[in-house]
Amino acid sequence: KQYKVVEDDLLMLDYMGEANVGQEVVFDNIMLLASENHTVIGKPFIPGTKVCAVVEEQTQTRKIRVFKKRRRKASSKRTKGHRSMVTLVRITEINHGQHAT
Repeated sequence: KQYKVVEDDLLMLDYMGEANVGQEVVFDNIMLLASENHTVIGKPFIPGTKVCAVVEEQTQTRKIRVFKKRRRKASSKRTKGHRSMVTLVRITEINHGQHAT
């Protein structure tokens, strides 16, 4: 997945089971780096660029209810639901590496 981030953003990601609360996570597959006057596009990634984040919380999303009913069939109803696991991370630093912006 791709996300647009700036420093101090709070980001909701898919569940990262190996990460603990308070642990620092580094994302190094950066595809685009932009500022007001300079843009770098990776082919496919930008070497030397990293985004550092800290895991804030491992939690679940709101309950999603799925209801299916077939019309004119009185006994054909079904309700299901689930809560997805997510990881909340806060972006602490965007390291530009050799690309000064």
